[in-house]
Formats: sequence, structure tokens, C-alpha cells
Amino acid sequence: MTSLGRLREDVDRIDTEIVRLLIERAEVTRKIGEEKGKTGAAVRDPQREANVIARVKAMNAGRLRDALLESVYSRIFEMCIEVQKEGRS
Repeated sequence: MTSLGRLREDVDRIDTEIVRLLIERAEVTRKIGEEKGKTGAAVRDPQREANVIARVKAMNAGRLRDALLESVYSRIFEMCIEVQKEGRS
């Protein structure tokens, strides 16, 4: 196998882990939505989102462009908001 092939296998393995972690995050998010539903709390929490973005940027320490991370996390937040809404129906 070429080094390109091995690198692509590495990316495939990483993608598998990313999907597993997104599913795990969605499951936890569903539970959060259930808890919020019990108290009448809003599904969206902009302050929590800002805190997560700040924490992720700090972990990144400039290795990736912050704007790219914000974009990725924006999509993750959208996914999680939908999961929370579904859990409240």
C-alpha cells in the first residue's frame, strides 16, 4: 500500500471515531433536553455555546483557524439543538 493509501486509512479511522463521538454527544444532549424540559429551560443556551467555543479555541492553541472551529461547532450545536427538540416532543 502506498503512503497515500495508509494516510487515507488513517483519515477513515479518525472519521469513524468522530462519528462515534458525535453520536455519544447527541445521546448526552438528548438527556440534557429532557432535563431542560422538566424545568422549562430554553433549548438554546447562547452563553453555554460561547463557553464551549472559548474552551475549544483554548484547546486548539492556534493549530487550526479559530473561524474553522467555530464553524464546525456551530453545526454541532445545530445538531444538538435538533436532538434536544426531538427529545421534548
